[in-house]
Amino acid sequence: MAIGSAIEKGHMVYVYDEKGKQLCSKDFGNNGGLVGYTGTSFSVRKGKMIYVYDEKGKQLSSKPA
Repeated sequence: MAIGSAIEKGHMVYVYDEKGKQLCSKDFGNNGGLVGYTGTSFSVRKGKMIYVYDEKGKQLSSKPA
Protein backbone atom coordinates (compact mmCIF):
# COMPACT_ATOMS: atom_id res chain seq x y z
CA MET A 1 0.00 0.00 0.00
CA ALA A 2 1.19 3.51 -0.74
CA ILE A 3 1.01 6.33 1.77
CA GLY A 4 -1.72 8.81 0.91
CA SER A 5 -1.36 11.05 3.96
CA ALA A 6 0.32 11.37 7.33
CA ILE A 7 -1.29 13.46 10.06
CA GLU A 8 0.08 14.65 13.39
CA LYS A 9 -2.42 14.59 16.29
CA GLY A 10 -1.20 15.23 19.81
CA HIS A 11 1.93 13.15 20.33
CA MET A 12 1.09 10.72 17.52
CA VAL A 13 1.55 10.47 13.76
CA TYR A 14 -1.16 8.56 11.90
CA VAL A 15 -0.43 7.24 8.42
CA TYR A 16 -3.19 6.48 5.89
CA ASP A 17 -3.40 5.01 2.41
CA GLU A 18 -5.01 6.77 -0.56
CA LYS A 19 -8.45 5.46 0.44
CA GLY A 20 -8.17 6.74 4.02
CA LYS A 21 -7.45 3.39 5.68
CA GLN A 22 -5.02 3.70 8.58
CA LEU A 23 -1.76 1.90 7.86
CA CYS A 24 0.12 2.58 11.11
CA SER A 25 0.78 5.10 13.87
CA LYS A 26 3.86 6.26 15.76
CA ASP A 27 4.26 8.04 19.09
CA PHE A 28 6.93 10.76 18.98
CA GLY A 29 6.70 12.01 22.57
CA ASN A 30 6.91 15.62 23.73
CA ASN A 31 9.91 16.78 21.70
CA GLY A 32 9.16 15.95 18.10
CA GLY A 33 6.65 15.60 15.32
CA LEU A 34 6.04 14.72 11.72
CA VAL A 35 8.84 15.91 9.43
CA GLY A 36 7.34 14.78 6.12
CA TYR A 37 6.17 11.86 4.02
CA THR A 38 6.31 10.41 0.52
CA GLY A 39 4.32 7.64 -1.13
CA THR A 40 6.58 5.02 0.46
CA SER A 41 7.93 6.45 3.73
CA PHE A 42 7.41 9.01 6.48
CA SER A 43 9.82 10.81 8.80
CA VAL A 44 9.32 11.58 12.48
CA ARG A 45 11.49 13.70 14.73
CA LYS A 46 11.98 12.34 18.26
CA GLY A 47 14.14 14.64 20.36
CA LYS A 48 17.43 15.14 18.52
CA MET A 49 16.90 12.28 16.05
CA ILE A 50 14.92 11.84 12.83
CA TYR A 51 13.55 8.37 12.11
CA VAL A 52 12.33 7.19 8.71
CA TYR A 53 9.66 4.48 8.55
CA ASP A 54 7.95 2.55 5.77
CA GLU A 55 4.17 2.43 5.31
CA LYS A 56 3.88 -0.41 7.85
CA GLY A 57 5.79 1.47 10.54
CA LYS A 58 9.05 -0.47 10.17
CA GLN A 59 12.07 1.74 10.82
CA LEU A 60 14.22 2.19 7.72
CA SER A 61 16.86 4.59 9.05
CA SER A 62 17.72 7.24 11.62
CA LYS A 63 20.01 10.24 11.76
CA PRO A 64 20.73 13.22 14.03
CA ALA A 65 18.33 16.12 13.48
